[in-house]
Amino acid sequence: MAFEQLAAFADLPLRIMLGIVFLYHGYPKMLTKNGFMEHVKVIKSIGFKPPVFWAFCSAFAEFFGGLAVLLGGFTRVAAVLIAINMLVAWYAKKFVWKSPFNIIHGGYEYDLVLIAAALTLALLGAGPFSLDVIYSLPIS
Repeated sequence: MAFEQLAAFADLPLRIMLGIVFLYHGYPKMLTKNGFMEHVKVIKSIGFKPPVFWAFCSAFAEFFGGLAVLLGGFTRVAAVLIAINMLVAWYAKKFVWKSPFNIIHGGYEYDLVLIAAALTLALLGAGPFSLDVIYSLPIS
């Protein structure tokens, strides 16, 4: 199989890992009371009002966005929501909490990688092995 033919599979590793990461981090925020209430505290510390509403939006984007990206359904929309969610996390770390760049010290470098990954999927779409293509979903 030539490298050009393998290009059809290029989105899969990115989609699978991004989906898993966001399902993992979104699950406790979306589906456990303690996780959600801790997330509300974080959102409140950033200054978003009302914090419960914005915490729900963030948790929804992480959990269901992660699921959508993993399955390749409504991938572009989900990836944009994930990118926005991570832009807020980056903003909070850099400008509100004054975290350093280095993740070892609680920094935001990983947030930037996740933003880049999400924007890549938003621009490229899910590829041929996705629910977007199988079911001819809009914005695929």
